Amino acid sequence: MKEKELGLFLLLILLPIISSQNPELTIMSSATFSFSESVSSYEKADDYQELQQMIVNYKREIDAEREDVKMGTREIFENQDKIKIAVYSLLSMEKLIPSVGIIVSDLTIQINDSFTLTTDIENRIKSRGSLSRFFIGGNFKLADRLHLEIISIKDKFSLLEELSTRCSNLSEVEIFFNEQLHIIEEEQNRLQELVLSEKSSKGIIGWIWK
Repeated sequence: MKEKELGLFLLLILLPIISSQNPELTIMSSATFSFSESVSSYEKADDYQELQQMIVNYKREIDAEREDVKMGTREIFENQDKIKIAVYSLLSMEKLIPSVGIIVSDLTIQINDSFTLTTDIENRIKSRGSLSRFFIGGNFKLADRLHLEIISIKDKFSLLEELSTRCSNLSEVEIFFNEQLHIIEEEQNRLQELVLSEKSSKGIIGWIWK
């Protein structure tokens, strides 16, 4: 029996077991952790002190929402919440950077939409059971989709970096702006590591279709 035929034979035997651990191989779809909100309706701070207080209040709201989160999903939520706060912060500071505020808000909303998609993709990647991963490896299609979203985020992120330099006469605001960009950049890097990790996971019979 040739190697490919043997692999297919093993796959047919193991499919019922793998399917029970892998929501993508069943009709049922996995739950997602979307953080898409009506971000355009966020209030805009009139000064830096008000902005800081708004962020404190927003963090409290998020903490209250996460009290009952299970340990298995906490990591995804933690990464998601960092971006939610960064998005909220950038949108809320629109009035504090009058020359570019509207453009920053527009780019931030687009980045938020992309992160909503990456959160869904990451959840689907991590929903693959350990047994499934052992036999068939990582999900290359989802890894490719995630990579494309990261590229989309990077393009808009580069524009935000350029706009941040126009706040040089507003020291507090510029520092705060760059802090939010750093959070977004860290998340991009984390997601890129996930892509590489997923693609490096071959599985013992994953070579059949990869």
